[in-house]
Amino acid sequence: MRYIAVNSILQSPSFCGLSLGPRIFFMKKKQIIEQFLSIQGEGRSLGRLAYFIRFAGCNLRCGWCDSLFAVEPSLFQGKADEVRYHEVPPYCDLVVMTGGEPTLFDLKGVRDRLLTPTRIFEVESNATRFPEAIVDDFVWNLSPKLSSSKQKTEIHDRTRLQSLAQWATYAQGRSNVMFKFVMTGPSDFAEILELVKTFRISRDQVYLMAEGQSSSTQKIENVAWIIDLCKKEGFQYSPRLHVILWGDQRGV
Repeated sequence: MRYIAVNSILQSPSFCGLSLGPRIFFMKKKQIIEQFLSIQGEGRSLGRLAYFIRFAGCNLRCGWCDSLFAVEPSLFQGKADEVRYHEVPPYCDLVVMTGGEPTLFDLKGVRDRLLTPTRIFEVESNATRFPEAIVDDFVWNLSPKLSSSKQKTEIHDRTRLQSLAQWATYAQGRSNVMFKFVMTGPSDFAEILELVKTFRISRDQVYLMAEGQSSSTQKIENVAWIIDLCKKEGFQYSPRLHVILWGDQRGV
C-alpha cells in the first residue's frame, strides 16, 4: 500500500466530514481465543506478571500479523471461549486485554468482573477505534499501524488518522496512554515522526519496537538502529521479551 501523506488526508472532505465509509463492526458476543498467565513482553509494563485475555476478531489485516489465529474468522470460529474469570490468580495485579482488536468488545464488563483495589487493566489496541465511553482507569497500549503494515484499503488511512487524532488529544497530560509503533525498517521512521508532530504526541509516550516473530529479529545487531533513533529523538524503546524467550509459541 502506498504511503499517503497525513496532511492530505486530514484536509480531505471525507476526513473533515467524518465520512469514513462503512461503520466498523462491533461484536457483542464474547469471543476469547486464549487466556493465560505470563509476563508482559512489550511497552511500559514490560516484565510484569500478567493475565492475558485475547479476543478473537479484528477490523484490520496486517501483512505481518503475529496473531492471525485471532484475526481470521476461519481460524477461530468454533474455538472461542468465554472469559474464565475463576482462573485469574488473586495475586496477579495486571490483566492485559488483547486481540485481535479488543475495543470491539465490552471491556468494561470484563473489568467489572475482575476489579480489585490494586489490579491494573491494560488494553492493547490498534488505535483505529476511539470508544464512545472511554475508561479512564485503563492503561491504553496503542499500536497505530504504519503504511508498512500493508493494509488493503485507503479507508484504513482515513479511519486510523481520525481515531489517532482523538487518542492524541485524550492522551495529553495523561500517564495511562502509550503509542507503540512497530517498525519493519528505517523507512518507517519518517512516517512516525510525521504522526508524532502532526498530532502533537508527547515523546515520552512513544515506544518503538522491531517487527518480528523469531528471537533473531530482536537481537541487538538487528535492533540497534531503533535504539539509536530513540536516543536521537527522545522516544522509548520496547523489546519483544516474549519473542526473545519463546519465539512465536502461543499461550506463554
